[in-house]
Amino acid sequence: CTACLSRSMMLRCFSRSLVIPKELCFRVRRIGVLSTSFELTDEAIFTDEHQTLRSSLRKLIDQHINPYVDEWEEAKSFPAHRVFKKLGEAGFLGVTKPPEYGGLGLDFSFSAAVAEELGHITCGAIPMAIGVQADMATPALTRFGSDELKRQFLAPSIAGDVVACLGVSEVGAGSDVAGIKTTARPSSTGDDLIINGWKCGRPVELSLA
Repeated sequence: CTACLSRSMMLRCFSRSLVIPKELCFRVRRIGVLSTSFELTDEAIFTDEHQTLRSSLRKLIDQHINPYVDEWEEAKSFPAHRVFKKLGEAGFLGVTKPPEYGGLGLDFSFSAAVAEELGHITCGAIPMAIGVQADMATPALTRFGSDELKRQFLAPSIAGDVVACLGVSEVGAGSDVAGIKTTARPSSTGDDLIINGWKCGRPVELSLA
């Protein structure tokens, strides 16, 4: 509901077709009324293997994330490198990525199961950050990157050694990647990429070795 979203949180209500009254939203967040039973039916797309993966992620969330959410919100910061390293060590940042770069090599249904389980985190920003790392900043690199680039950037992203990000929003395009005007061209020596574009109303020129 809108009340939940205004509190920067996510409740995975859609999987059970639940309707939660607005006055209960904050209480649900605080005391964890919604618990997932992982009930399998003939119509379920998830198998026992999916549920095993979800249970492992739930344990990690309960041990390394949820106990510290209030502290991180108070500090207006969270230790992304530390959290992502825990997730990377457990394989959750490369569920569908190739095993040769540290991924699990599973199909997208397992990624969907992980995405649902991330809704157990008692805030919205951290699941979004994890989603960016696993399913927004790295898929294009996985599909189109050379082996050299994958080993330099994809493997450490999957391992949680680096925190990936997106740089798509610009004047006149917002998050519409089809409207982006920024260019990336090789330098005269061929050793660098010269990136020209606009960000936040200001021109940006970067040289990446």
